[in-house]
Amino acid sequence: MTILIRRATRAMLSANFEHCMANPKFDPLPLVRLFNPMGRAVWLITELYADGDTLYGLC
Repeated sequence: MTILIRRATRAMLSANFEHCMANPKFDPLPLVRLFNPMGRAVWLITELYADGDTLYGLC
């Protein structure tokens, strides 16, 4: 499996998730930008859920 997001960045994304659970008005800035080189889709990732596998952000 290829690791796309470094551990330090994953920790920051997890912290954003915890912040959002504690304070629903918290609106984190995107920390990761993922894109499809064959298309025009871009994902701006703001949070990593507690399961360690689910990302949340903007598309």
